[in-house]
Amino acid sequence: MRTSLFAAMALVMAFLAVGCQPQDPNQGMSSEQVKAAETIDSLMAKSGGKWDSLSAEEKDTVMKQWNTTDEATAKRDFERSSNPVPAGGQPGQPGGR
Repeated sequence: MRTSLFAAMALVMAFLAVGCQPQDPNQGMSSEQVKAAETIDSLMAKSGGKWDSLSAEEKDTVMKQWNTTDEATAKRDFERSSNPVPAGGQPGQPGGR
């Protein structure tokens, strides 16, 4: 009985120790994927999330990295990605205001 209690406590402590480790946001991504994500992030920051503020070359970069040839889709996704939904959901949805 005592041994199983210690084993259970050790197991709980191991789970807590593993769960408390800081997680790398790029975990599981290749160096190319990390570079691509950083490029998109910098373009979002530079343009303020506005597709029309990007140069033609920057738009092509976004479209190539997101594997689309449709500029309307790229614009929609770029602007949505740069303005994420606030925590709590959108108005009219569970958790929304």
